[in-house]
Amino acid sequence: TFAAGGRLGLWGAEAVSGGPLFWHYSNNLQIANNNFLDELSGRGITIDPYAPNSCGYYSTGVASINAATIAVHTNAFRDALVTGHRIRNLGLGTLDAVNNWWDSANGTTGYVNGCGGKLLGLMTTAPALTIGTEEPAKQAWPTPAPTPSLWPLSVIMPKPPGFWPASQMSITFDGDAIATSSTATLKATVSAGLAACASGASVTFAWTSQVDANHKGTATVTANASGYASTPATLVQGELYDVTVSVATWTPASGGGVKCLGANDEGATQFPVAPASGSTIGGGWYKVSKASPPRVNFGYNALLKTDKSGAMSFSGNVLWINTSTNRLKGKVTKIGSLTCPTDLGTTFVGCALVEASGTLYDYNASYNPLVIGSQQWINPRAVTFTFRAYDGGLNAKKKDNPDAFGMQINGYDVPAESAPALLGGGLIYVK
Repeated sequence: TFAAGGRLGLWGAEAVSGGPLFWHYSNNLQIANNNFLDELSGRGITIDPYAPNSCGYYSTGVASINAATIAVHTNAFRDALVTGHRIRNLGLGTLDAVNNWWDSANGTTGYVNGCGGKLLGLMTTAPALTIGTEEPAKQAWPTPAPTPSLWPLSVIMPKPPGFWPASQMSITFDGDAIATSSTATLKATVSAGLAACASGASVTFAWTSQVDANHKGTATVTANASGYASTPATLVQGELYDVTVSVATWTPASGGGVKCLGANDEGATQFPVAPASGSTIGGGWYKVSKASPPRVNFGYNALLKTDKSGAMSFSGNVLWINTSTNRLKGKVTKIGSLTCPTDLGTTFVGCALVEASGTLYDYNASYNPLVIGSQQWINPRAVTFTFRAYDGGLNAKKKDNPDAFGMQINGYDVPAESAPALLGGGLIYVK
């Protein structure tokens, strides 16, 4: 890290009394992973043959540097709005200065190359890095902090020296939440601030039955150019599966030296495998302790229709609300039957899982019904989701065998999401 106007100087020769003294030329170098901070005087990198130049910076010399043999990659040139040069190339040839961070996603667009500009001399700066975020593991001094013997580097620098660009990837499990045959297709999407991170990323799927832990599998595949990955999975009919997806940390060749940081998703872990089920309807309320307020209200109808040819179709609507946090509204896309659980302290006569898509909203804490145009629900985003509905049977007011309901939204962590919880009121019917 070069701070407060410090510069990296690459020299050709130096004049001394009695004549020039020739040093080894600064050729065949690679300059990488440096931070140039607080460049108030604009002296980031200077390639200086100690020969006269049009800007009048240097004294007469006879040595030269072949700048075409020098590579300046994966560096950060901060404070790009101040005056002065980020790089001065006074040597011979064109300097390779691609894949650097210029304090803006626009790279060196708008930079002037000349005596009064931010660049001086022949150089290639495109493509440039479009992100300036750094790898978190490189951002903290070890404990205890280093104590250099010559000067307090750990005190002067706000972090360890160097520039280590990184882009945090994210991965979302896209289903299928309901499989209608013993071979399911598991799907996931990788995204990142740097497009090169998603394309070609290594994605691992892992699935384990909640009924029999020996029924499990893993598969590792490569995401396509859009970050999409999928794999077939052979599953046991009628069992519920936990599914996790992860994307591995890597450094793509086309990423300009940026490290792509791995991620995982366990948000959509329920994976039932069963033939298409009949119909289920329900509504009521239950409580989730981590939500505030804890009460969650819901209502839905999910219907299976079969035409004369035997082709099946699904229909229905879902409304799910946790006051002061989130509202979810959607359309049913698929229904599947489940083996009912036995760990909720009650007995169920029918259990179903419903897959749907719709819109998730956030509650607007500033909502005022007396103000025209004030909206109670904001930030709509398209989501897919699944919910499980457990039918305790037609008993007296459901006191003995209450029904249960649970919601899982793919790709989002919503406080009111939960495994099925016993209803405080309402009714669920599963055919």
